[in-house]
Amino acid sequence: MASPHVAGVAALLKSVNPSWTAAQLRTAILGNVDQLAAFNGVVATGGRLNAYRTIVPSAITLTSPNGGGIYQRGRNLYINWTSKDVTGQYVSLELLKGGMLNATITSSTYNSGYYTWAIPSGQAVGTDYRVRVSLLSSGVSDQSDSDFEITTTTPTPTRIEIWTLSDLAQMSTNWNDSQHPRNGYYVLMADIDARATTSWNGGLGFKPIGNGDNDWFRGTFDGQGHQITGLFCKRPAEAYAALFAVTMENAVIRNLNLEVKSFYAQGYLNHGGSDYGGVGGIVGENSGLIQNCQVSVNSANAMYVTNGSHCGGIVGENLSRGTILNCGAVGTSSIRARGTSGCNGVGGIAGVNSGLIQWCWVGPDVEIDADYSGSNGDESGGIVGDNEGGRVIECESRAGIVQGQYNVGGIIGLNYIGGEVRDCYWRGGAASGENQVGGAVGENDSGNVTRCYVSGSVSGSGERGSLIGRNSSVIQDSYWNTDVSTLPDVGNDLGTVSNCVGRTATQMMQQASFTNWDFAGVWAINEGVDFPILRGVGLSLTAPTGVTASTGLADGVHVSWVAVPEATHFLVFRSDAAAGPMEALSGKWLSGFAFVDTTATPLTPFYYWVKAGATRDGGRASEFSAPATGSRALPPPQLAASRQGGNIILSWPADAAGFNLVSVTTITSTNWAPVSPPPTVADGQNFVTNTISGNAKFYRLKK
Repeated sequence: MASPHVAGVAALLKSVNPSWTAAQLRTAILGNVDQLAAFNGVVATGGRLNAYRTIVPSAITLTSPNGGGIYQRGRNLYINWTSKDVTGQYVSLELLKGGMLNATITSSTYNSGYYTWAIPSGQAVGTDYRVRVSLLSSGVSDQSDSDFEITTTTPTPTRIEIWTLSDLAQMSTNWNDSQHPRNGYYVLMADIDARATTSWNGGLGFKPIGNGDNDWFRGTFDGQGHQITGLFCKRPAEAYAALFAVTMENAVIRNLNLEVKSFYAQGYLNHGGSDYGGVGGIVGENSGLIQNCQVSVNSANAMYVTNGSHCGGIVGENLSRGTILNCGAVGTSSIRARGTSGCNGVGGIAGVNSGLIQWCWVGPDVEIDADYSGSNGDESGGIVGDNEGGRVIECESRAGIVQGQYNVGGIIGLNYIGGEVRDCYWRGGAASGENQVGGAVGENDSGNVTRCYVSGSVSGSGERGSLIGRNSSVIQDSYWNTDVSTLPDVGNDLGTVSNCVGRTATQMMQQASFTNWDFAGVWAINEGVDFPILRGVGLSLTAPTGVTASTGLADGVHVSWVAVPEATHFLVFRSDAAAGPMEALSGKWLSGFAFVDTTATPLTPFYYWVKAGATRDGGRASEFSAPATGSRALPPPQLAASRQGGNIILSWPADAAGFNLVSVTTITSTNWAPVSPPPTVADGQNFVTNTISGNAKFYRLKK
């Protein structure tokens, strides 16, 4: 009687997959049977026809690693997946590199949803790895959504402590020797008075760290919140004036306060046949991460370039791989360009930006001044002078004076090559120049400006507007204070202006005046008292405390923590070692004070850390909390039952150690009795066959 059933399933399967051949139909039917011990040796497949599993496609989804992570050779890689309608089957796991099979992690493992693979110490390093999980019965598979990286086993870097001005000087004068490697981990241990640098090197002052070909900084410098005061660097014949000349993409500089007495160099121009250079408080040319740093400049001496360009309070130029987060130019600071040629690209945070600048601010006593005594002095901005395809997001400019000749803006001087300016504002004194002067952007050419507001005066003899002086691209959902500026939104509009409206000061203190703005995650307002402010602008929050992680729960590790003042979102990290490396678990910042790690490998202890942020994407991110340890219990096994003639066949995973099959005839009874005969094992499953007696019987697994 089996033939009609098989034929019926084949017909249904053909209707769902009309292009399938007879061989494909046969493979699908035979590959999706229910494996039963009673059928071993009786039928070819050792199983019973399952129409649902055959017709309804099974699904399997790889959840980790799913791309973007960095994993070290010699450490464990925890692989997780979920599956639908494939209980009891087996899977294979493969490592792909560049889309091609690189290694078989395991050719067959039970479909438990997790697997731990020790990455071989000889595994080739690379950034183009993915993992693929496949059902052996059907070939259905899934792989990582994007690439992850496998890197060499990296020992914890030696901690190099900087206590004195002499220690700081040795980083420059003895750069890249055995005691001062360019990839070292440097920690500032105390405040440093650097006023003595005025007389160093015959009046040239401090020599920027890593100021030489291929000597660029690629390590970590953690200021730990300390301050360097009165640093002097005057290099009139050189390209760089900064604490660090150049940083590579893996460099990190954080938690530093710097007071500059005077920084001065030629900046970016042609030096011996090549164009390079820049003047910045922290870095001349940046490709790394700069976070939680503040710079102030002595107004009597200033920070400036002469006959060159690229001068900014934090960096001269932020290159395409550079990132600047939660940094500020503060105090009575003057950032300038001077000379008879060049003198372009001057900004409160960066002179030129092609990377990411987010949650940064410029104080009200900061002056941004590009010389326009001659035919020069272009691209002067409160945050960035020249935004060349970069992103300036959620930044605050309160610069009191922004001036130059052309392309002068309270936020950006020139925005072009796809530059993005989003959720920013200028509340300053005056922006002035000869042409293309705007409260937000001087000239917006092939860039986008979204959700910005302005409250400052704009003046010039040519194209000028309350928001943009000259627009040939897109500006939308932006506003200006009509009590301060009576100019139109755009001086010369050759592009698209959408929902840009002038408001009185009273109206700008009302949330309803700002349509399409996010006041839950980006902006905040004290209505009737002040204009909107940005939640993510400011120094780092304090790290979360009271972090706990559960042990012995089968559904995952439950992590919880205590609320942090001003924090709205949190990010949870995990590692199998106290020293890391850490991986972010949720993939996004979470609201609330708890998280369940459902991907933890059972019976494996893990360390958990939490960071706090003031926005949904981590503005003002804190340092890591102290770690908490937790682990997950094995999930209870699933008991399956099926009827075969006059018998009931019960099955459960064979690796469910310590569980026994018991039964009662009344569900309310507490007298659960062991079931006989003992189970037989086949294909990773325990099987017990009982005769159906006609009376009700209830089964469960008990440990």
